[in-house]
Amino acid sequence: MTNEELLSVAEIVEKLTDRFNAQAALHRECRNEYDKLIASMNADHETKMVEHRAAFGARTEADRKIIAGLREESAKCQAELDDLYQREGIEKKRRMDVEDERDGLLTQVQDMREEIIRVNDAHGQTLVERDALRAEVDFLKTPCDPPKATHDTEAGKAVAESAVSAEPVAEEIKVWDVVEVYQATGKHTAQNDVGFIGTVGTIHLADRVAHVRSGLGMPHMVDLCDVRKVRKVTT
Repeated sequence: MTNEELLSVAEIVEKLTDRFNAQAALHRECRNEYDKLIASMNADHETKMVEHRAAFGARTEADRKIIAGLREESAKCQAELDDLYQREGIEKKRRMDVEDERDGLLTQVQDMREEIIRVNDAHGQTLVERDALRAEVDFLKTPCDPPKATHDTEAGKAVAESAVSAEPVAEEIKVWDVVEVYQATGKHTAQNDVGFIGTVGTIHLADRVAHVRSGLGMPHMVDLCDVRKVRKVTT
């Protein structure tokens, strides 16, 4: 190879070396720009991450406080609900006790009413019996006129003609007693009843009258003050 050829090759190698160096410098510049860009991006990313972490931490703290507040409020509501249930149970128990007491009192009142009615009925019956007894006592205390002769009447003659005579008995007159009509001083006793002897069927103390019957005959209504209890004596 000649010198000229060596010089040409050397010139070509030098040009290629310069181009390579220029390209390498450009590449290094681009690399530096790239590194700067990456570093800037990393810095921005880190800054944003720090801000995000701070914001997330702040939100997390806020959320934690909110959650704690909600839990506290929930516990408070649950406590109030439990207290309400307890008070409702107590109130229900009290209401049941009041209803039981009311029913018991109503039963007692009903029993007392029935007892009052029974006592009133008994008292009314007692008053009736008392009035009847008083009337009977008053009747027994009432003086009657002396007995009149009975043989002057048709009934007296019939009794005189019978084989039975009557003896007065000083006893209280009752139903089924044998009595004699010995006078006619009352407004219910007929004059022709004097001397009539029969059995007392009924007595009305209020009117002080008695129905006296002999055998199957019609009853005679006479005043109690006009009759006297007798005992039949066979003659």
